Amino acid sequence: MNRSRPGSASNSRPSSSRQSEVNSIMATAAPKPPIPRKSALRQSASEQSLHALPYPLSPVTNVHAHKDSYETGRTAPPAYEWVPEPVAGDSDDNRPVEGEKLAALRRSGGYQRKNPFSWRRRTWLIIAGVALLAIALIVGLAVGLTVGRSGSNSNNGAAQNTSDPTSSGGADQQPFPIGQYSMITRLQTLNSSCTSVAETWNCFPYQVYDPANAATSDGSRSIYNWVISNTSSTYATIGSGSTSDDGEPANLTISSTSNPFSLMFEDTPLTYISPKSNSSSARYTFRIDMDKAFNPPVSLAANNVATQCYFNQTSLTGTLYLSAPRTYPESNNSDGGLQWPYAIDIRQSSPGGTDVPACYEFVQGQQGARITSGLTPQSVDTECSCDYRNY
Repeated sequence: MNRSRPGSASNSRPSSSRQSEVNSIMATAAPKPPIPRKSALRQSASEQSLHALPYPLSPVTNVHAHKDSYETGRTAPPAYEWVPEPVAGDSDDNRPVEGEKLAALRRSGGYQRKNPFSWRRRTWLIIAGVALLAIALIVGLAVGLTVGRSGSNSNNGAAQNTSDPTSSGGADQQPFPIGQYSMITRLQTLNSSCTSVAETWNCFPYQVYDPANAATSDGSRSIYNWVISNTSSTYATIGSGSTSDDGEPANLTISSTSNPFSLMFEDTPLTYISPKSNSSSARYTFRIDMDKAFNPPVSLAANNVATQCYFNQTSLTGTLYLSAPRTYPESNNSDGGLQWPYAIDIRQSSPGGTDVPACYEFVQGQQGARITSGLTPQSVDTECSCDYRNY
């Protein structure tokens, strides 16, 4: 069998049929087709010669290929839903976290570990704290009221009271009987036996109470605003026990308020009296010697000018009972202070005798000549008086 060698004449010479086809193509007058435009993805010969070899990559097993296949190229990007497992040891020290979603979340500052004290837990803690505080306040108030009430009861029933010796506040702020009180009374009786001219003696409000005449109930009303103060931390009260008929110092004083239309006195000592024969009549008493001036409604002067008379031996006595009830007034309302809760006796009195009364002319507010005509001295056994009570 003869084989033709490459480069021999039989192989290099074209056959007659191919030659004729070539000649016919070359003889065709039609233009040559244009060369197609080079693709942007096509590399030139120079670029192909200068193409750098890729860096060697660690072999990665393709999970989609045959289990025995081995691939040395780059792996395809992971699927959209695929999230790599975080690196073991992830903690709050801001170390890198593997995985695109977690890494992006951390870079944006959105990754926060849950606070064990969530807002719900904080809300419940606040509510519980407010409830505990309210319960503590209620309990403290109840205990304080209970202790205060028991202390007040023990003070009222004790034999002696202890207080600030300089205190003289309102009665609602100090232990009884310290404080300011309104002594609301009515003018019950009027007696002018000490003078030969009855018009020279009278007492405010110049109308005597008559139970048969209701109009006199208000017309005879007289109010004395007095202040009781203690001179010692220990003073006598209703529980101080019995005394002699003359009583004993109460370590209390009584004063009038600054009222120009009332009897004026200051720091008069009180005596505590609670006789064994009548323990229910426990009381404070006081006495003041004073000069009583009165302008009678009639003139005693020959020239018919106004007259002013003086009773220079007048005394004011007061009795404030500590348990005997009062009957007037029915209401507890009063002016100037708390109303005295028990019976009251107030009395102005003057004995008869020489120069009782001593009367003078009274012109334009000035004292004038002495008036002697028409006035006859009365016996020293006689007495002028005004009695006020609230029972």
